[in-house]
Amino acid sequence: MRRVVAPGGLVVAAVFGASPPSAAKEAIEEVAAGFGFRRPEWYVTFKTVTEPRSNTPDLLRGCAEAAGLTQIAILDLVAAGLDAPQEIVECRLGMAHLAPFVESLPAPRRAAFLASAIEEVRRRGQPLTPRVLVLSSRAPD
Repeated sequence: MRRVVAPGGLVVAAVFGASPPSAAKEAIEEVAAGFGFRRPEWYVTFKTVTEPRSNTPDLLRGCAEAAGLTQIAILDLVAAGLDAPQEIVECRLGMAHLAPFVESLPAPRRAAFLASAIEEVRRRGQPLTPRVLVLSSRAPD
């Protein structure tokens, strides 16, 4: 981002922060796999290579410093979260790695998948509380 921002320009970025495994996320992915979902290769690379480079405040700060950014500030936010199983499932199914799969399912199969995912999240009973890191900084003058 530094390369395309005018000198002294503001650079803002948000990334998901590292957090403990989520039973709700795992439940949804397991149900999705039962309906034929396979993680796209780009997502596997993102989760195993890209995301671990910037998913803590120190790592994100290091990325900004390596890019030569200045006036670096990072907010570490934990969202209030979602508690209702249907809300959790709907949120997760809108994510870039799952949304195309869900859209590809014929309507009756999609409805069955949604119902199964909601029931599995309800059974495991864990809210979804995303952690987001927000970086604000400036490009050097």
